Amino acid sequence: MDKRPRFGLIAPLVAPAESGAMFGSLTATYRQLIERADARGWESYVFSLRDVLRQRASIWAWVRNHDTWERRFVAPPHVVATRMLITTAEERAILLWLRSEANVQFINQPEIHDIVEDSWRLLQILQSHPTLNANIPESVLL
Repeated sequence: MDKRPRFGLIAPLVAPAESGAMFGSLTATYRQLIERADARGWESYVFSLRDVLRQRASIWAWVRNHDTWERRFVAPPHVVATRMLITTAEERAILLWLRSEANVQFINQPEIHDIVEDSWRLLQILQSHPTLNANIPESVLL
């Protein structure tokens, strides 16, 4: 069993693999990041949330194999960065599963989605900001 640390990058798939730019304009950036992590001894890959197979506790990921992207089943990463801007309730459930059941550590906090979707919490944060509070209406939690 491979004991190398695992790094995963969650990114939305925006084009077919045959296009060579399946992650859109960021494909080259993701490639460089994955290749750099590989060169430093990490097992690294890119995946979308729909690639997480919770029942099997594995991921159907995109890995670099020489100069090409290749699909492979991999174990959940130890560390993950997410490039998801908006998530559905189902996708948030997958993020929570990764954190709680698969013990994945997130580099960038997925809790930001919870804050943004909680209007009361978001208003409290904005009202506490020294330059924004004058522009935020006074609100009361009902």
